[in-house]
Amino acid sequence: MKAETERSALDVKLKHARNQVDVEIKRRQRAEADCEKLERQIQLIREMLMCDTSGSIQLSEEQKSALAFLNRGQPSSSNAGNKRLSTIDESGSILSDISFDKTDESLDWDSSLVKTFKLKKREKRRSTSRQFVDGPPGPVKKTRSIGSTVDQ
Repeated sequence: MKAETERSALDVKLKHARNQVDVEIKRRQRAEADCEKLERQIQLIREMLMCDTSGSIQLSEEQKSALAFLNRGQPSSSNAGNKRLSTIDESGSILSDISFDKTDESLDWDSSLVKTFKLKKREKRRSTSRQFVDGPPGPVKKTRSIGSTVDQ
């Protein structure tokens, strides 16, 4: 019984970890898409400024110095395709035994065990956090005229 309870608790933790991984993957993909969009906009601005032969774009010296990074050109093509960080060898060896599969639906465990485990955990939290029957004592206030304390 204890092993089943521990297993169900670990299954819940695994499910939460998988959900967190999914959220982080989606967040990274959104950030990469935003970065690519901004890079395209910078490239368009660069092309527009560099290819303006008619002189229709008039910039002050301050604006030119602020946009000076556009003159550097594009990063080398070898770095452009490899913007993600390389994997860390230490964590790769540690995490290599972990398989990420979504077999939650195929697990044979009793959901009532998880509910009872959660209820016991909740009761334990409540019993330790509430030490007063009527709630915590009210603030102690001093009266101005006498200077003695009054409980409320």
